[in-house]
Amino acid sequence: MMKTGIETIVSYFPDTKVTDKDYAHLKPLMPEWMSMPKEKRRFPDPHANEIMAVKVAEKALKSANLKPEDIDLIICQSFGGRFIVPGLAAFVHKKLGFRLKTPAWNIQDICASFLDGCELASNMIKAGGEYKRVLVMAVSALETGGWGTDPSHPVAAVMGDGAGAAIVSAQNLRGEFLAYNSETYGEIYEPAVMAFDPPEHPELLKGTKWVINKGGCGPHLTPEFEDMYDTILSDMVVEALSSASRKAGIKVSEIDIVVAHQAFTGLLNIWQKATEPLGLPRDHWRSTWDRYGNVGACDIPVTMADLLAENAIPKGAVLALFSPGGGGHTPTIIMRWNG
Repeated sequence: MMKTGIETIVSYFPDTKVTDKDYAHLKPLMPEWMSMPKEKRRFPDPHANEIMAVKVAEKALKSANLKPEDIDLIICQSFGGRFIVPGLAAFVHKKLGFRLKTPAWNIQDICASFLDGCELASNMIKAGGEYKRVLVMAVSALETGGWGTDPSHPVAAVMGDGAGAAIVSAQNLRGEFLAYNSETYGEIYEPAVMAFDPPEHPELLKGTKWVINKGGCGPHLTPEFEDMYDTILSDMVVEALSSASRKAGIKVSEIDIVVAHQAFTGLLNIWQKATEPLGLPRDHWRSTWDRYGNVGACDIPVTMADLLAENAIPKGAVLALFSPGGGGHTPTIIMRWNG
């Protein structure tokens, strides 16, 4: 059977850092289970998404010593920016000069999109034919004046800007995919949404530097979302890691590193607690929360890129990549790191 995985995985961030002190006005509105990262990045430019998409694509190609003509398919997810549609894939295609016959696809599973993009890429390659290398990308820029976060809502203090990318192929594999698993919990469809709503607390924005987005604002969380902490949101990680490990032919206790979507610190704590009885110690989980916060679908490549820069993924390590997204879609990839 053909082996697929990643040739390279990279991240890109804007230079501007904001800290929890910049969001002090939102602290009184935060529920107990939500906290602010110490710092994160912001790129308040109308073209932020386009700029970061091009930068991270260039970085991925350079990292793998490849050119645009070496890529057979582009899969991209974007969060925020000037336009709701079209997505950024065609923009990157044009800007970097990919071949006319190279498809440029956009997907939108919110925070689950990067892992789903990797699974889609893997299956396109395994199908044989014209797809040998696939560029998978995710980009978040949430305070550009287009669509994005509501700067008067506590979630604005949690979510950061940035981009991540990987090249998926069957060649020169640094990381080999062992299994993909997914469950969908449709009960989460409405409790956490990005909607076309005005700011919830516009009075908090008077005299501040924050940009008010013209498009959809959010994410907005209903009381039902918090009620799910002890049920669905806790159970999902047990089912996800157990099923993915079984497909990979391993036990959960054999997972060396978990890289998860950094939605909220409350969720990370619940997931770590829920998987301890499976033989997965808390110190196997990795996070870049206090550097970047919640960067949506970028969380997985962002944390992976930092771990690699720190030489913190040993050769032969088994990784679980877990990234649930809006609507309750919950993908997991088990990967062996080849170095």
